[in-house]
Amino acid sequence: CPGKQPPSPLHACESTEEMLQRYLHAVFPGAFSTAHVLEQPCHTQPPYPQFFSPLLTRQGFLLDKPPSYSSAAVESIPVLAALQSSPVLHRLLYNLYKDLQKMNTRRWPSFFSAGVEQDDFQEALEELRTLSQCYKTGFEADESEDGADSD
Repeated sequence: CPGKQPPSPLHACESTEEMLQRYLHAVFPGAFSTAHVLEQPCHTQPPYPQFFSPLLTRQGFLLDKPPSYSSAAVESIPVLAALQSSPVLHRLLYNLYKDLQKMNTRRWPSFFSAGVEQDDFQEALEELRTLSQCYKTGFEADESEDGADSD
C-alpha cells in the first residue's frame, strides 16, 4: 500500500533476484555473493535419475500428503541457487575435479549416449580445474596441488 512501511526490506524488492541478493547480503555480510533466478524450471527427463520423493508433483512441487495414486515421474523442478565466494571453494572445486577425473567414463555409456561428448567432458573438467585456481588464497598458492590434498 502507498505510504505504508513494508514489513521487511525484502518486501520492498522489485524482483526475485533482488530479494535473493538482499537476503544473501543480510545472512552472509562478509561474503561476495551473486544470485540468479531461473524463470523456467529445470527439466528432469531421462537420463536424469528419478530419485525424487513421492511427495513431489510432476512439476517438482511438494505435496502436503502422499497421493492416493501412483504419481508419474517428476518432469521438472524449480531451482534456486546462489554462489558465494570463499577460499573454501578452491579445495571443494579442486576435489570435485579430481574425483571426476578418476571416473572411468567408459563404465557409464548412458552418460555419453545422452548427448555429452568425451571431448566436451574433458574440456569441462579442465574448466573446473581452472575455476578452482581462481579461489586460491596467498597461503594456498604456496602449496602444490598434490600437497594440499594429502590430508
